[in-house]
Amino acid sequence: MSHSIARPELTPGLAFGGRVWDSAITMVQLASSTDSLARIDGARVAIIQGAWHRDLSDVMVRRCSEVLVAQGAADIAVHVLPGSLELPLAAQRLARRDRSLEAIIAFGIIVKGDTDHYEVVRDLSIGGLGEVMLREDVPVIIEVLPVLHIDQARARCADNEFNKGIEAAGAAIGCIDWRRRHPLKAA
Repeated sequence: MSHSIARPELTPGLAFGGRVWDSAITMVQLASSTDSLARIDGARVAIIQGAWHRDLSDVMVRRCSEVLVAQGAADIAVHVLPGSLELPLAAQRLARRDRSLEAIIAFGIIVKGDTDHYEVVRDLSIGGLGEVMLREDVPVIIEVLPVLHIDQARARCADNEFNKGIEAAGAAIGCIDWRRRHPLKAA
């Protein structure tokens, strides 16, 4: 998957490295190209999605699904959960219930509010998804977007080449292809 760089956006007061910076920090979005992606004929993929800000995350899910289908995925099941905090449990259940899944892709949007709730949801959802990936031995592609302002989510969910759904599909395809070329040895 190749990338091109978009015009940087300046985001004053951005949290980075556990601290909020007073000066503007340049955020760079990468455009994703699907020209060099592997074929994943017959792949079974699950998409899990938090319901908060679904008007935005639906576009990520759609763009992701389009790329997966174009590269040969045969079965893409989409599951909508109440929010991002529920995504790790759903990923674990799906991985345990269906061992033929070759990847799980998680989409969610967590917007910073006035309380610490944002940090709790962000850390538990993203950390939990990572734990599921390692425990269940299935790639879990995490596109749960923790943002300070909804405009940051809109930029990453726009129906263009910068959509994070395209990037998630590319990561899933790369993992599926790699795992097919490097299977576990039979015991």
